[in-house]
This record gives sequence, structure tokens and C-alpha cells, in this order.
Amino acid sequence: MTGRNALRARGLVVSAATTALVLLTAVLALGCGSSGDAASSESPTPAASPTSTAAAVTPQTVVDFVDKAVAYSGAHGKEAALAAYNDPDGEFRTGELYIFAYDFTGKNLAHIDPALVGKDLIGLTDPEGTPIVRNFVRIAKSGGSWYTYVWANPANGSRVEPKLAYITKVGDDWLLGAGMYLPVVGQAPSGPSPAASVSAAATEQQVVAFVEKAAAHVKAVGKKQALADFSDPNGQFREGEIYVFAEDFKGNELASGGQPELVGQSILDVQDSSGVYLVRELIATARDQARGWVGYVWDNPETAEQQEKRAYVIKAGPDWCVGSGMYVR
Repeated sequence: MTGRNALRARGLVVSAATTALVLLTAVLALGCGSSGDAASSESPTPAASPTSTAAAVTPQTVVDFVDKAVAYSGAHGKEAALAAYNDPDGEFRTGELYIFAYDFTGKNLAHIDPALVGKDLIGLTDPEGTPIVRNFVRIAKSGGSWYTYVWANPANGSRVEPKLAYITKVGDDWLLGAGMYLPVVGQAPSGPSPAASVSAAATEQQVVAFVEKAAAHVKAVGKKQALADFSDPNGQFREGEIYVFAEDFKGNELASGGQPELVGQSILDVQDSSGVYLVRELIATARDQARGWVGYVWDNPETAEQQEKRAYVIKAGPDWCVGSGMYVR
């Protein structure tokens, strides 16, 4: 199942970095940057940029930061914890890192922008209609995981960049999270950041275009012929490390240009090494959002090591999707 990807749920050191965002415009800052009125046409305003930390922020740094916040809540109680998270000079503001918190109705409980605290943000979406806070809640209810999206980085001239957030459930009805910006391909990082970058052979733009091409092929030749074409390892839907896969919403593999032996098998319950149900995440993204990115960690057959991967999926029909992924180096 080395063909797709969603970031590992816990305690993992990921080689982080992801890509250019020509096809994506603006989306939420971690924990959002505006009120949650879904009907609002105003773009969220990025929070002020904190002072950079001396050490590079890594995924493990983010996990440790969130775990520290969870432990603080357990030791001092929810009310005291939220006060600490919202303290601009407190221990939960470290460089670009800060804790955000929501209850499961989407009400913001803690944020770097005090104007957002207490507001209902459940309806907030990105320009493509992706419900960011709703996804935070969904991920937390399922036990917690990583979530990738894009947002204007105030430390880099409000340039829209990828962001990686770690979400975890706290108690019965609320969640905590924190996140880190990832460098854009072809751009020098504006501050300390993971050193890895995406190979020019497989950029986010190329993966999106590749999957869009596959979806158009379905419309042109029909589902049956398209699935056969997707599973041809020597065909037009295999380019280097990227290839098209297809799954129905029950988790059955319909096509795979990288692992044709999986076709016909149920892979719904496949997990990454930390227990994340990555196929379920891919299906949920396609089914509920029509298209989008999912990140996770998987074995890279070229390096024989666990590595971050990102997959882009599109709903190709009423009950199935097509996608492709890229390793992040």
C-alpha cells in the first residue's frame, strides 16, 4: 500500500515539507483567522507573526507541544488550562507555535488572536469550500491525527504556504491543536524549518494536474476503461513515482498503477504504523469535500524508510474516487 499517504497520528518524526500552492488560494490559519459565519465573504486576517524560535520546529516538536498542553489541562483543570493557552506571554506561546482549542460545536476556546476566542467557527471554510474547523472536530472525535492545509504565513509576507497541524481530543467534548508552516518548493525558508523539500520530479502541482487528468479520463472513456488504464504500469497514468489509484467508498481497491496486485482487495482498514486509518481518511476527503489533500507516513520502497507522503483525491463518481500521491523529501 505504498501508494498513498496521511501523516502519522502520534510521536513521529516526519521529514516535513510540502509544496507550491498555485491551485490553492487562501485558507485558514491554524485554528482559523476569522469569525465562523459560513455566509461571510470576508477573508480571515492572519494572526500577527510571533518571534521565531532559535531551534527548528519539527513535527515531533509540535506533538510534544500539544502533549504538554494536554498534560497541563489534566493537572490544572480545563479553566486554568484555557487561561494559560490564551496568555500571550505564557508557556504555550513559543515562536510560531501556539495552542488553539475548540469545543465540538466549533466554538473557539483558545487562539493566538484573542478576538476569535468565544466565537463559533464551525462554518468557516477555505476558498474551495473545505470545512476546516469541522475537520478538526471530526479528527479529534476519531482520536486525533495530523491535518494538512494552507494558510497565509504572516512571517513570510502573508504568502500562502502549507501548514501541518496536530489535533488531539481532550476530555469528552473539546480538542487541542498546534501547527507548523512547511517550506514551499523553490522558496528558501523564511526562518528555521525542516530542511527537506519536495523533489522537482513530483510537485504538488504535478500531482493535482495528474489526478485532474485521471478524472477527465473517466468522463471521456467511462469507468470500466479508465480503471483498466489506471492499472497499466506502463500506461499514461504512471510517471516516475506517481501513479493513479482508485477506490470505492467501501474501501475496495479498483485500480492501482503502482500495486496492481491490490485491485479487488478491501483495504478499508489499512493503517499506517501509528494506527491511522489512512484509506478511511482518503475516502472521507473525497466523499465529503469532493477533492482535497491527505497526508500520512508510509514506507518508501526506494529508501526502505518511513517517509511523509501526501495524496490528492477527487470524487470520480457517486461512490468512488481517484487519487495519486507524492513522497516528501
